[in-house]
Amino acid sequence: MLTFTTSDWPVPSQSQLVCFLAGAALSANARRLAAAGCCLQRPRSASTRCATGRATRLGSLRLVDLRALSGVGVTLAGMTQVAGWVDRIDESAVAVTNQMVRGGLGVQPPTVHVLLEGLDLPYVGYLTCRRFLRGRDAHGAVAVMGLLGSMLGASRLVVTYEHADLASALEDPRADQAPTGVVVLDAGRDGHTLRWHPVLMTEGPAAAGGASTVRAEWGPAARYPDAVLPDPVAELLAVWRAPRSWPETEFLKVYTGWELGGYSMRWVQRPVGERGQPSWMRLLAPVM
Repeated sequence: MLTFTTSDWPVPSQSQLVCFLAGAALSANARRLAAAGCCLQRPRSASTRCATGRATRLGSLRLVDLRALSGVGVTLAGMTQVAGWVDRIDESAVAVTNQMVRGGLGVQPPTVHVLLEGLDLPYVGYLTCRRFLRGRDAHGAVAVMGLLGSMLGASRLVVTYEHADLASALEDPRADQAPTGVVVLDAGRDGHTLRWHPVLMTEGPAAAGGASTVRAEWGPAARYPDAVLPDPVAELLAVWRAPRSWPETEFLKVYTGWELGGYSMRWVQRPVGERGQPSWMRLLAPVM
């Protein structure tokens, strides 16, 4: 059963989630946005944040390589269907996790991929979660990523994470018995499908120099329509789906908050002459 519950935390409002984004060091992108008129808060000390979960987190990992996503015989220009991109993100999430686990690098942090129908290239980019403390901080760090989908007017979100690692980070009392595996959550405006990729991780033979290795044995994949989700993931989707407008000043404030808070945003380069681009693409053109 791919579900677990946490303690009864209050559901934050969107304004509280916006405030939750304050922290960390100011990046080059944030400085450019600040020059455009954003008001930035003083960053917190990096010592107030730490990695959590049962494996090493690599917050700046570039999870999706467009060359890998395009695949053999599939061109980016021809891959305009949203469903096709979901499949490629799914394949990439499993492949990257397999490589990381076998290399002793742990697992991927929670990541949100944004798809926007009506564009020549529906895949917009992805946001990787910041480092977080266990418990409430982990809960809020994941839930707040739903703002990205709201800001960008996403048609579809694909959320990826390792199930047991997230259970541990949320301090679920059943985390020690939680199955290990990659979750690829394909979410639309009115429902979702959980793609489950179970993996058994065991200690492998010692590598050259005595370094430890991990053996990853993957089981058969399965799909669960409208599966029960971890609380912060369900909140992430609820935040995205809640209707609201985004004035430019608030949009820039929140985007700067991602940079301040240690999240990692990766944009896909847009095709030349792409039609139907939303206004936020022009707004963020200097940093995309």
